[in-house]
Amino acid sequence: MESIVNSFNLYVDSDNPLNNGSTGDNFVLYLGANSIQCDAGEYIRMTLNNFSMSRGFTDVNGTNDTFYLYVDGDENARFQEGIPLANFTFVEEQTINGVTYRFGIWEIPLRLTNRNNTSALKLAEDFAAQINGAMSYAKATAGALLALESTNVEPNSYTSIQASTTWAGDATGIISFEIKTSSSNSATDVPLVRQMSVVFYEQDGDIYKLLGGNRQTQTRIANPTTLPTSSIHIELETDMNSKLMGVKCQCLYPSQRASLNHLYLRTDLVSTGIETHSLSSTFRNRSHNDAITSSILARIPINDIMLGSAINYDSQVGQEFFIHCKQKVINTIRFRLTDNHDQALTTLGGGKTATGARDVSYQLLPLAANQSTLGNMSFTCVIRVDIVRDTTPELLKTKPYQNPVPARFSNLLIHQDHGGQTV
Repeated sequence: MESIVNSFNLYVDSDNPLNNGSTGDNFVLYLGANSIQCDAGEYIRMTLNNFSMSRGFTDVNGTNDTFYLYVDGDENARFQEGIPLANFTFVEEQTINGVTYRFGIWEIPLRLTNRNNTSALKLAEDFAAQINGAMSYAKATAGALLALESTNVEPNSYTSIQASTTWAGDATGIISFEIKTSSSNSATDVPLVRQMSVVFYEQDGDIYKLLGGNRQTQTRIANPTTLPTSSIHIELETDMNSKLMGVKCQCLYPSQRASLNHLYLRTDLVSTGIETHSLSSTFRNRSHNDAITSSILARIPINDIMLGSAINYDSQVGQEFFIHCKQKVINTIRFRLTDNHDQALTTLGGGKTATGARDVSYQLLPLAANQSTLGNMSFTCVIRVDIVRDTTPELLKTKPYQNPVPARFSNLLIHQDHGGQTV
């Protein structure tokens, strides 16, 4: 029968971790002379009793903001003039009305704005704005931007930008919008486009959950020569010469405010916990339905959607989240905060910022790259430590060997007990 032989609280504060490579969300606690130990027949149990941190990250962040726009079109679309990372891969030449064009695949990485969206409409408008902004650079001749018009942004009526202020309402929550080229463009301005796709790669994060599309489980291939399968429905409108007239984008499932509903507090202790492999996948595009030894100490709900509000957890029964450690002696403990893919929230600024200020080109400001070291990304928690005895060791209890013949009468070397030494 188990019995607790010792209990105490471990109070942890990860703020100001300016030593040994620790950060506010990846914190190493050195116990020193206060190491945790147990004897034979005992084990160490750790239980999370309390957790608190400021919600210093937005619903849309580095773990769910990235998607790719692919355009099968003319090389003269000039995407790279406005989007330096846009890449063109030549596929073939095609002659239209006596003019030979070089067609290929444009690969254009895009990001949603890192922010909280108060409604599905706000998220839809941002998604439409990113694609609209990219397409505005697709001008067949050098000069001003291609004139485009975003219309019919759903869900909810697009009568005004205040059409909806909450996620509730009569709409389905499925995002759709149209982008049309303006009549103000000259015939030579409009690029030739044969097809388009928008792809949500699972390896880049959980944007497919936010926008409501199909995840692409295959690893992204550099310089593709064929158009990748789209994660959403695309309808392209072109004239008889493949001149772009408009495009309709429709997501497949209801959108949602956030993709992260829980924080995962992990440790480097070897424990008896078990988790599905997908909770610790380094490569998100790998399918894992097996179980592995878990590093998770607790799964903490994010109940408040307000930026800057506190994420609090208090144990109700005392044993919701606990681990049984396999070590007999614990000198250090590493605590990490991750999402449900074992990825840190701080994906920006070299892995030290979750959400930070950006410049006019939407690049992170250099001073904003230190949220988990000099900023407000940290946590506090209280962990109950129990030393539990589950068995009583049965030690060998026999009398020392007594030699019946005095040593001076024997030529044999025999064992003599001299305080534990053998002679």
